[in-house]
Amino acid sequence: MMKDKKTIIIGVIAIIAIIVILLLLKGCGAKEYTVTFDSNGGTPVNSQTIKEGGKATKPSNPTREGYDFDGWYLNLSDPNAYDFNTEVKADLKLIAKWSQKTIESEELSLSSSNVSLKVDETMTLEVNLPDGVTLSDLVWSSSNESIVKVSSNGKLTAIKAGSATITVKTKDGKYSVTCNVTVTGDDVAVTKVSISGSNAVTVGSTITLKATVTPTDATNKKVTWTSSNPKVASVDANGKVKGLTAGTTTIKVCSQENPKICAEKKITVNAKTNTPTTQEEPKNVPVTGIAANPTNVTLYVGENANINANVAPENATNKNVTWTVTSGNNIVSVANGKITALAAGTATVQVCTVDGNKCATINVTVKDKYVITFTEITQAVGGTFQYRVSITKNGVTCDDIKVIKYNNKNHNIADGTMRKDAIDTSITTASVNVGGTFEAASVEYK
Repeated sequence: MMKDKKTIIIGVIAIIAIIVILLLLKGCGAKEYTVTFDSNGGTPVNSQTIKEGGKATKPSNPTREGYDFDGWYLNLSDPNAYDFNTEVKADLKLIAKWSQKTIESEELSLSSSNVSLKVDETMTLEVNLPDGVTLSDLVWSSSNESIVKVSSNGKLTAIKAGSATITVKTKDGKYSVTCNVTVTGDDVAVTKVSISGSNAVTVGSTITLKATVTPTDATNKKVTWTSSNPKVASVDANGKVKGLTAGTTTIKVCSQENPKICAEKKITVNAKTNTPTTQEEPKNVPVTGIAANPTNVTLYVGENANINANVAPENATNKNVTWTVTSGNNIVSVANGKITALAAGTATVQVCTVDGNKCATINVTVKDKYVITFTEITQAVGGTFQYRVSITKNGVTCDDIKVIKYNNKNHNIADGTMRKDAIDTSITTASVNVGGTFEAASVEYK
């Protein structure tokens, strides 16, 4: 009996041992898989090693500037994110999905407020929208479509040299923002260089030669000077020739843009004489700069502005200047520093010295001129004394303006008249409603 009992115990122990060994063998042979995390431009995330049948641990969310994290996906085209309760049965690669953050704003703004384009060049302005405003709510316009056009999605197309203002506003007129666009033309090549000045200089004395580049609006008007016999006379970068020894030399000036375009002048260097009657050549004082005053001008159509050009130094030999409308020839004209406003828009005027080609720029804004005229009607209309109201834009009668504003109050014009008691004859300035925008106007009474 005892022997049988002992045999049973030994058998049970053997069975338990076999089960333990089998479990250990199974554990030693379990497969392992790697789960990697592709953060897709975000901060890195460590991979995980998972035993077969185990589950990956959801890591902390990565971050990416300007984006919100949407979850981990086996494929970015999948509609649903990866379920971390799924058993891992193979190597996995999970990819982070992102969505761009919505920029909250209370204002309408553009990516650029000043843009420079070349003719035929295009670009698209990016717009930041206020809360509640969509792209379909926007209206785009150009102040001068002959210079730059704008599409309904903000794409700019440069047409010709000049400047224009791009305006984007909401249809309800609540938001509005502008961008100034300057269009430059192709480079203007040099076609000719000429040289002028004295043909002779005395040893130890100097003369200054002048180079003229054609055309006057050439893009690169810089030149280089050389002397064929530098022992007889030297020449500096400004055309200043110094006589060194008696003899002759040829001074040559060439366009930096095209060194093949040159001009030459033969110079005779005369020996010094002790004749007391010898008169020194007057010293040439070159121009070093120019300043315009004012540099920013706002005018109404038909008005003029006089610009002062101050050449430096005060004792410069040649203080002559030239005036040019460099953009907006249809907006303004200029003559001897007097700018005349021709049409609404923006323009630039440049004044340059004849000596040294030093230039200054004047920015001009021209606005339409509106005038409101109240003419008293001596006979009552419908039992009420009234004023007849007429509005002109740049001297031409406007029949489409129906609302005027003064004293911060809007007044409707009914059939071109207003009640006499609604008119404040002390008002000298008001504004008119043009396409949803109020523009300044002067007031007259008759």
